[in-house]
Amino acid sequence: MSITSSVGLATGIDIKAVVAAIMEAERTPVKRLEYRKELFAVQQEAYKVIGELMSMMRNSLRNLDSALDFGAKTVSTSNQDAIRVSALATAAEGRHSVEILQVAQAEKRASQGVSNDAADTISTGAPNGKFAFRVGGGSLVSINVTADMTMRDLRDAINQQNAGVAASIVNDGSATNAYRLVLSAKTTGNDSAISVAQNDTILNFNTSTIEDAVAAKTNGYTGTATASGTFTGAQSRQIVVRVTEAGAVGAAKFKVSLDGGATFQDTEYTATETAQDIGEGVMLAFSADDDLETGDTFSIDALNPLLQKAQNTIAKIDGITVSRSGTDLSNVVSGLTITALQTTTTAATITIASDKSAISANVAEFVATYNQLRTQINTLTQFDVEKGTAQPLFGESAVRSIQTELSNLVSRGVATKDGRKSIASIGISTLRDGTLSLDTSKLTDAISNDYDTLRQLFATVGESQSEYLTYAGSSTKTAEGKYNINITQAATRASLTGAETVNALTGLAQSENIRITYGNATYSYAFAAGTKIGAIVADLNAAFEKAGLAFEALDDGGKLTIRTSLYGSKQEFSVVSNRSGAGSLGIGTAAQTAKGLDVAGTINGQAARGDGQTLTGSTGTKAEGLKILITASAPMQASFTFSRGVAGAMLQRTLDYASSGGLIDIRRQGLDDRIAQVDTQISALERRLTSREQTLYNQFYQMEKLVSQYQSQASSISGLMASLTKK
Repeated sequence: MSITSSVGLATGIDIKAVVAAIMEAERTPVKRLEYRKELFAVQQEAYKVIGELMSMMRNSLRNLDSALDFGAKTVSTSNQDAIRVSALATAAEGRHSVEILQVAQAEKRASQGVSNDAADTISTGAPNGKFAFRVGGGSLVSINVTADMTMRDLRDAINQQNAGVAASIVNDGSATNAYRLVLSAKTTGNDSAISVAQNDTILNFNTSTIEDAVAAKTNGYTGTATASGTFTGAQSRQIVVRVTEAGAVGAAKFKVSLDGGATFQDTEYTATETAQDIGEGVMLAFSADDDLETGDTFSIDALNPLLQKAQNTIAKIDGITVSRSGTDLSNVVSGLTITALQTTTTAATITIASDKSAISANVAEFVATYNQLRTQINTLTQFDVEKGTAQPLFGESAVRSIQTELSNLVSRGVATKDGRKSIASIGISTLRDGTLSLDTSKLTDAISNDYDTLRQLFATVGESQSEYLTYAGSSTKTAEGKYNINITQAATRASLTGAETVNALTGLAQSENIRITYGNATYSYAFAAGTKIGAIVADLNAAFEKAGLAFEALDDGGKLTIRTSLYGSKQEFSVVSNRSGAGSLGIGTAAQTAKGLDVAGTINGQAARGDGQTLTGSTGTKAEGLKILITASAPMQASFTFSRGVAGAMLQRTLDYASSGGLIDIRRQGLDDRIAQVDTQISALERRLTSREQTLYNQFYQMEKLVSQYQSQASSISGLMASLTKK
């Protein structure tokens, strides 16, 4: 008989049903464990929701915590066509007057034309010909001019030098010699002037020229028009001459256009055999061997090689004249970036104001995200007395801790310039369920009339009356209060100045190479003989920027100074030259090393750690983690006040809750562990129940076997008894 038979043949018992009933009863511990596992999973999901909402709230807190972000500014200009402007939070509210007198531009020069830029040779035939040029006071760049060199060849050779000049070929549409080589400086400002020192080509970049007069193909006049003179125009002209009254030379009339025929001047000239000035030094004469017809047209190209003059941006800001090589006028007004777009005819006004709409929006966002979090916590911790049911986080101590902490944080008093206040004073009150209510009219009034208090109520603020101390950061262990700062050593950059003054007129006596070693890399720079200090400084700064090096070069009264942009003992470099003595940079042929110093000092009389310009409070002190940027150049003393507003305190505290390794993370990890433990217990019980079920079936099998034997014996006895009775 199978032990899995539904009904025992001997007993008639439904073994499967009986075993199932027994097993169902014995699975009760497993069911309790599965319920606990489901509860743990629900709690874990609930903590995840709280963590996500807390992260949302932290984003709004960050906007309110930063004093710089809290102090965001709006900026406008009365002349957007001429001035583009932006402001940092550090910019002071107010108005500034700006006049743009001229806008920086790069120099451009163009040669006279050739008829075919790819085929016409441009060499003058001079042996060992050269084309040599420089930008500003920079190094002279020399290119070999070969006998078969074309305009295209020279263009390509110049561009391959990467010497601060871009060469291009322009077709100006002239009837003859339309192709012109244009040299454009790559940088703007006075120092972008292009000078051609040697030119063994037929191309002229230095003096104005007047090309031959070209007759239109439709002209009836078969004589010759001759252009001559010395062009005096400030810019190149395509001059068009058109006959307005037919007749013989001496009687015919014509008018002149200086803009390629777009417009004609009112003056009417009489055609003559003798050359006459038709404008800007251009002379014109006609041969008398034919009559001129109405409509006959002649074109003359008058070329000024200087297409665009190198110049700085010059502006007047609040009556002070400033000059910059580019269009960026940053650092003239603290926190304000001004970009010059075009000149102004009258002064423009720049207005800086606090971005109050952003502040109001940030506060409203904080209240909304706080209420979302608080409402969710309230829901997840509820107990329904009537139904006797509890939400998944009811009774959770971790959540009670969060609730209590949130309530304390939003009601805490904060030290302000007007004494201790809470956010209730600016319209944020706490309701009975722990959520917040925002009185927008009261908040608007605070933004308009008590901005500093509002900032102190929310933001983490570090302030000092000294302009050399700036708040740079803090930790959760930094205590609020007033600190005495004593700077015993100001931070310095790594800096090195050459011993020789470069001659302002003649520059370097010889070509010179210098090598700078910084970290594990070495950088080489070469300067030609005659290079002046201004060009050396400009070339080095351009090279530093291109290489991504935090270095800068300075002209220190004619001496070269090289220094790091950053401060501190981590800044160290060495420099060596191939020249020494008079006429050189004075660096010398023996390597010199420069190293910066870290700021050093105390906070409240206790030693603090210096790193570059940053002074940090030491572990175990009230100032632990407080970071102050020290920009002083000499020892000094000052006081520094640190306070943590509601947003700052809440941001620090919620970091302990929502971050990796925080309270919520630990609680979820604990639930993970408990789920794993339950799974282990369930697996053990399931193994025992499987064994128990097998045992029951075996026992019932044995019982069926015995009953079957008893029944067989009974049947035999009954048979014997029946046979005895018959006898």
